[in-house]
Amino acid sequence: MINTNDMADLVRAIDDLAAETGLAPTVREVQQRLALSAPSVAHYRLRKALDQGLVRTGGRGYVTTPKGRRHAYGKPSDRASLESRREKLLQEAAEITEQLEVLA
Repeated sequence: MINTNDMADLVRAIDDLAAETGLAPTVREVQQRLALSAPSVAHYRLRKALDQGLVRTGGRGYVTTPKGRRHAYGKPSDRASLESRREKLLQEAAEITEQLEVLA
């Protein structure tokens, strides 16, 4: 049994690899990205994700589905909320950095 976090990590890894290379990642690339012990472990997880409709085969490897992206990243409104919070935190960090520079 694969837990929900592992499936979300799998989907994010596929998206990241595809964004980096412009190609659908292979089993071995997924295995290496997730630091899994063997390609067979990655293949097992990919088969489970296929069965759940989180990924599909595409080109030379695997691509995520809308269902998979919702599973990994949440609803679009959740993503927008997280992105907004991230921007606020980055702004606060920049302000703190400026204050520290003034004090130094």
